[in-house]
Amino acid sequence: MSQTVTWGVIGAGDVCERKSGPPLYELPGSELVAVYRRNQVKAADFVRRHGHGRVAATLDDLLADESINAVYVASPHALHAEHAIAALEAGKHVLVEKPMALSVAECDRMIAAARNARVSSQAAEATSNPASVPAPSLAVAYYRRGYPSVQRLRALIEDGAIGTARRMSVNAEFPTSHRIDLVHYLLGPVAGVRRIAKDATDGYRFEQMMPLIHLETESGVEVRMAEQWVETGAPESIWIEGDDGTLHLEDLKGGRLTILHGSDHTHEQCGTLPWTHWGLIENVIAHVHSGDALLCDGGAGRESTVILERIDKASTA
Repeated sequence: MSQTVTWGVIGAGDVCERKSGPPLYELPGSELVAVYRRNQVKAADFVRRHGHGRVAATLDDLLADESINAVYVASPHALHAEHAIAALEAGKHVLVEKPMALSVAECDRMIAAARNARVSSQAAEATSNPASVPAPSLAVAYYRRGYPSVQRLRALIEDGAIGTARRMSVNAEFPTSHRIDLVHYLLGPVAGVRRIAKDATDGYRFEQMMPLIHLETESGVEVRMAEQWVETGAPESIWIEGDDGTLHLEDLKGGRLTILHGSDHTHEQCGTLPWTHWGLIENVIAHVHSGDALLCDGGAGRESTVILERIDKASTA
């Protein structure tokens, strides 16, 4: 199944410039082939400065290029569904930026397109070379899942390092959609959603702006966070309290983690990444090369959109 992942990029803007673009050509087994942007001058400038790929004259040009087997969709949010579906229908793997789409209905259309692309690919390969190219897949760029610190935090929870998790607090230093994503990635499906307008932190770890989002997972973990995202320069941070200890991820990007059992404190340095999307894109490459499970597939990306829609509709206590 091994092959080079050859990328076409739709929308080489700020995120692609600062976070996701370099891993597409720096990671082993990955190559940036073409960039499409409505502003062709800016597309050409991106290609010149990064020194990889060519400028695709049109979106159709990029999607028709048989040398491209994966498309990174980093266009404006309102175009995610349209561009991801077009790329899947062209037989490409797709990595789409978060949020996956503007509505659950759009997410469902994207997932259906990925399923149809897999069926078409498998039918074609059955009559030619069944081991040639893996069927098109859909991944969503909730890239914090790929941080070493988040991977370590998840492993500790699953290993029972703090017993049964009971409470989670998240500060407001990173986007709400990413915070929501980490709740169900770390602690499982979300069952309850409500908004709180009054001061009701009740011992949760962070001073929060009102209103608050209150989530409850199916396993009974209570989660609170500010609804708004405001960067103050403090590290992105998470507390997870359990029956037998507490995990404090002091700095998601920097990798600082503390495990607390009563008065005992164990400190770990989980490592950092050269670019924020590095771990996530490395995972997509491994999926194409070896069939590894995706860190965030379409179903997982959809779940965050479901929760965000429920927050929008939730009554405020």
